[in-house]
Amino acid sequence: MDVLADGQTAAAYAFVIEPNSKSRAEGTVWLDPLLGLPIRIEKDVDPPFFMIKSFSTVETYKPVEGHMVAASYSFKIDAAFFIKRQFEIAMVFRDHRNDPQAAELMKRGRPDVSR
Repeated sequence: MDVLADGQTAAAYAFVIEPNSKSRAEGTVWLDPLLGLPIRIEKDVDPPFFMIKSFSTVETYKPVEGHMVAASYSFKIDAAFFIKRQFEIAMVFRDHRNDPQAAELMKRGRPDVSR
């Protein structure tokens, strides 16, 4: 068992995904030892364009009312085409699945598919 930075205990597993000969992702997933669900996923993805030199992501999840929900998502891109650039974006999700008002608004915004 590993201990993550926030003190959670998890089982870490390395993985490689190759959906076809041109795509590959590899990284580590940390699973909650009781639920067997991911609480953190770090992966490096083969760059999708020649200008992108590296592309990596980190996803975290937390238990809420018996379900694992997204807590954060970040990605880092290193690109070079005449000029080198680095982009880092981090999103943190807070109570996005537990807001009854937001759930009601989502229901109202859905098209009526019963016809």
